[in-house]
Amino acid sequence: MQTRTAVKILIIDDDDEIRESMKGFLEDYNYKVVDAENGLQGLEYFERESPDLVLCDLIMPEVDGIEVLRTIIKKAPDIPIIIVSGTFNISDTVEALKMGAWDYISKPLLDMTILLHSIDKALQRASLIKEKELYKSRFLNKAVDAGRAQLSAMVLHNIGNAITPVAVHAAKLKNRNQSHTYRYIAQCYSDLLEHKSHLTEYITEEPRGIEVIQYMGTLIEDLQNENKKITDLINKITTGVDYVEQILTIQRSYAPDKIELKEKVNINTMIQDSLAMQELSFSAHNILLEKNLSWELPQIMIEKNKLMQVIVNLIKNSCDAIDENSDKTDHKIEITTYGTITHIGLTIKDTGIGVELERQREIFDFGISSKGSSGFGLYYCKSFVEANEGRMLLESPGRGCGSTMTIELPFTTSFM
Repeated sequence: MQTRTAVKILIIDDDDEIRESMKGFLEDYNYKVVDAENGLQGLEYFERESPDLVLCDLIMPEVDGIEVLRTIIKKAPDIPIIIVSGTFNISDTVEALKMGAWDYISKPLLDMTILLHSIDKALQRASLIKEKELYKSRFLNKAVDAGRAQLSAMVLHNIGNAITPVAVHAAKLKNRNQSHTYRYIAQCYSDLLEHKSHLTEYITEEPRGIEVIQYMGTLIEDLQNENKKITDLINKITTGVDYVEQILTIQRSYAPDKIELKEKVNINTMIQDSLAMQELSFSAHNILLEKNLSWELPQIMIEKNKLMQVIVNLIKNSCDAIDENSDKTDHKIEITTYGTITHIGLTIKDTGIGVELERQREIFDFGISSKGSSGFGLYYCKSFVEANEGRMLLESPGRGCGSTMTIELPFTTSFM
């Protein structure tokens, strides 16, 4: 917690005597104090002085305490506000506390230590909240980094899967030795050249000439077959290179800028891109993919790279869950997008290992993982979705029964 000499307190009260007595008392305890004689002046001082805590009366001219409370909470919801008032209207007291006042002290202040205790308690609580938010922010940043590392690892893995057969096909192409075929063609040419003066008789009457012509027909057929094999290898190499290029192009389009700003995105396009990046994972796991995408959905305003991390993470989790569920042979992932009156929704349903009922409440907690990884993935996903005023839900009948992950983001995100 801050030392008292570093804490600035704003007193807002229209009673000069009470205001001065509180100010003198708190300054004796090394608090820095700024005082305002009415609500309007108090709001001006709040903007100018940026206090750490506010003491506010309820009944004041110009702007009353309820309006001061409402304005400050809207601008700085984490600033402690303690109501110090002589009003005996219980409804005003209840309203102030419901709106977010941290404490309520009645006038007259016969024992100033009550005020001191309330301030110390509020500052301790504010310090704990700030530490908790800092802790959460640090680990959320680690989760973001882990998500990016996972996305990069997945991209590199798929590129590696594509490059391996490219190298194999290229080696086959390189090692195809046709020198014997060309030697035979050269020998046939030499024989025909040697008998060019009576070529017709040679290839129609002499056994050697007839054999040369027949063998040339076989060589032509072999060359045609060889050309087909070479063309097939080249096509496979080209396909692999094209896939790598596609992955890199998609990855570049979602690479984060130094400052990640919100932009308009189409969630269906992002799903298609994510699936393209993981195409080999589906084929390697023999996963049937079913897409039910609603293309009438509006765009939403969001940080594109981070949303892509969420989608990739959830699809990869489904692939891993299917791989883990060795008892099942019907490998399937079903991806659906939909719209409600207020939200855009995405569901990813798989036939994977599922989640035990008793673990479903903790699956989004920081550091929880069933795969021996960091446990950042789902924690980050849920934190990001909730930071954008959305919600994220997991449904699973139990172990071995698959699961469904649902994300919903509000349409209002479009106007943020």
